[in-house]
Amino acid sequence: HSGREAVLTILQNLATSLVKFQHPATGMWYQVVDKLERPDNWPETSCTIMFAYALAKAVRKGYLTPEYRAHAEKAYRHLLEECLYLDQDGNFYLTGIVTVGSLRDNADYDYYVTSEQRTNDFKGVGAFLYLCLEMEPA
Repeated sequence: HSGREAVLTILQNLATSLVKFQHPATGMWYQVVDKLERPDNWPETSCTIMFAYALAKAVRKGYLTPEYRAHAEKAYRHLLEECLYLDQDGNFYLTGIVTVGSLRDNADYDYYVTSEQRTNDFKGVGAFLYLCLEMEPA
């Protein structure tokens, strides 16, 4: 495609920026990505899943250098250990997913950090399935 190189440059620049805002201990990204130090901001599951998936797949496809895979793996491990639960009947629960991912033009910081969180919201669960396939291919 004629725009391929431009898109790859965008991806590489985005990846470079994203890893700067990944929580160093958990590997999660926060609801307001560039404000993870704010006490009212919170780690958001669906963006973490989507960022980890994008990094892992881009490494596999050769679009990013291999060190980005470690960022995806850190997030994935934390998601499995802290955000995913199975009950006694084996039912699946994925927690910490923002209810609304609106990018409306009048939204401010408070709008995002006070957004409701859900368990098993489709935008998190669907992306999680893709992340699992990328991280643990058959």
